[in-house]
Amino acid sequence: MLMAEKKGLSLHIGVNAVDPGHYNGWAGELDSCENDAITMERIASECGYQTKLLLTRDATKQNAIDTISQYASELSAEDIFLFTFSGHGGRVIHVDMQNPEFELLDETLCFYDEMLIDDELKSLYWPLFQKNVRIQCVFDSCNSGGMYKYRGGVVRKEADPWNTPKHAPMPVIRETYEKNKGLYQKITQKIEKMSKEKKEIQAIVGILAACLEHQVAFADHDHSLFTEYLLKTWEGREFGNLDEFCAEIINSMPDHRQTPNLQLIGNASEDLLRKRKPFEI
Repeated sequence: MLMAEKKGLSLHIGVNAVDPGHYNGWAGELDSCENDAITMERIASECGYQTKLLLTRDATKQNAIDTISQYASELSAEDIFLFTFSGHGGRVIHVDMQNPEFELLDETLCFYDEMLIDDELKSLYWPLFQKNVRIQCVFDSCNSGGMYKYRGGVVRKEADPWNTPKHAPMPVIRETYEKNKGLYQKITQKIEKMSKEKKEIQAIVGILAACLEHQVAFADHDHSLFTEYLLKTWEGREFGNLDEFCAEIINSMPDHRQTPNLQLIGNASEDLLRKRKPFEI
């Protein structure tokens, strides 16, 4: 009996600027993020994925979550969803609805029109995927290691060519949150409701992040720092599986800038991702 052919679907987001109307007057202009997304789409296409590319004004949060939800309905066990994002990252403070005296800190991806909070993926969208679906994320944004709550540090050297931080300034994030508090509180309430239902992630989710939770990711004109070294590693092919790929990127990057890292979450076997070549369908 012939084995069913595995399916690969991919979504690539590149945000070179955000909507000042939502972000309280801040446009967050960058040069390299669209190029990063186009490069990652090319890699995915070469690997046989059906790809989708969303750049800047089209890179809205709703477009992204609509695509993720659609893909969740189309993928079965051992199929793969590749999700790449390049743009600003942020960290938003909000009040815990259950314990109002506490403030919580969540990492975010800054889409063109709105921030996506890390727990939205974990509580609302990753549980939509069927058991043993493979989800591979590549996040080239500041604080991206915190998309799975990793703790780390940051060291920076000003003289390097990559000198544009992909970090949404904390005052901007706070003002954005305050300006749109009703919207983000509804999201938080939805996350907390789903968390109480304890709907588990049946897929395996691998998050290859550009930096640790407290680090800044950097951009240049052509590519962002992390994507540049990911591309060099990919073209060099000096790796065998996802773990080796991540290690090779870390070893090749300037050690004083940012530390890429890999973390896996979910209830499927980690070997579905760890023991395979990166992005393999």
